[in-house]
Amino acid sequence: MPVQLLVVEDDESMARMIRAQLTEVGYAVQVVHDGEAALEAVNQQIPDVVLLDVMMPTMDGIETCRRMRQIEGMEITPIIFLTGMAQTVDKRRGFEAGADDYVTKPFDGVELTLRIEAHLRRLAAISHGATTEGTDLPPTLPPVESHAYAQATRVSIVSAHALERQGLLMLLDAVPTVQVVGEAENATQAVQQAGLQQPEVILMNLKMAPASAIEAIQEVKQAVPKAQVIVIAALEDEAWTESALRAGASGYLLTEDTSKETLLRSIEQVLQGGVVLHPRAARQLARGTSVHDHDLTARELDVVRLLPKGLSNKAIAQELGIGEGTVKSHVSSILTKLNLDSRTQVAVWAMQRGLATQDDNPEPPL
Repeated sequence: MPVQLLVVEDDESMARMIRAQLTEVGYAVQVVHDGEAALEAVNQQIPDVVLLDVMMPTMDGIETCRRMRQIEGMEITPIIFLTGMAQTVDKRRGFEAGADDYVTKPFDGVELTLRIEAHLRRLAAISHGATTEGTDLPPTLPPVESHAYAQATRVSIVSAHALERQGLLMLLDAVPTVQVVGEAENATQAVQQAGLQQPEVILMNLKMAPASAIEAIQEVKQAVPKAQVIVIAALEDEAWTESALRAGASGYLLTEDTSKETLLRSIEQVLQGGVVLHPRAARQLARGTSVHDHDLTARELDVVRLLPKGLSNKAIAQELGIGEGTVKSHVSSILTKLNLDSRTQVAVWAMQRGLATQDDNPEPPL
């Protein structure tokens, strides 16, 4: 009788991929898409191994795991989490709930199969009254994480439109320097997942419900202060440009900007501390009045003029022929004098007062 695997994965495309890979190996694979269905399936038949997605609507994987362990016959069944999160504190919660292992997405099919087989060998040893001592089976297994993604930038995609999420995922999935750790379809999910997945960059569409995207940006920044949010919006969203940037976004792109080259360049710029603005978004901000309501020095104004270009401190230092440490001091002084909180807000301030020109933001490559 083939090994019975239960796969609990709310992403249908991911579930199909896992089923295809494991069926080809010879496993009997049952797929369900939420925690309630998983508990029902386990009550009907105890599987040999459970592959359980952590981030699911209604009931997440950690709660599902906790309830599974309360079902008779599931006390020692291997439960392997499929997850995009890599924080020790989150993994500790999973192990406390009863998980045996973590496999970090995106994973290699061969590694996943080997991991399943290792747990099956351990289960067989336990069933026969043996222990793992003196064998080649470690008492615990280190989480699997593909080496190709060890240094990759962790990116999360937030959009109410499934096609847009899929399109962005397809663009970034084949890029070895980027690891898409999760998707969210609304603001509530975006905030919840940010705390779990700890993304470095979040690509967020403004048109979402139930909570406003502006509030989502603020809450995401509170949950993960180091995360850089790049807003992707349609041209008619121009009224939201300033609000999004002031809420904490580091970039504002139009929907037409989402070529692979533009996205990768934008991700790199915000990670370096830069600000990314589409030229038309920059021109919208420039419609504000030019008022000399500041006491910035000439050198500080030089720095201010370069911030809307999305330049890092190092790049600004090279441009102005000064030290990187001096640039950091100027930026700190600028924030204090203008009573602003971020480089992005300084960029907005500069555009509104005509301190940055249209040429400072060339059209992105399409």
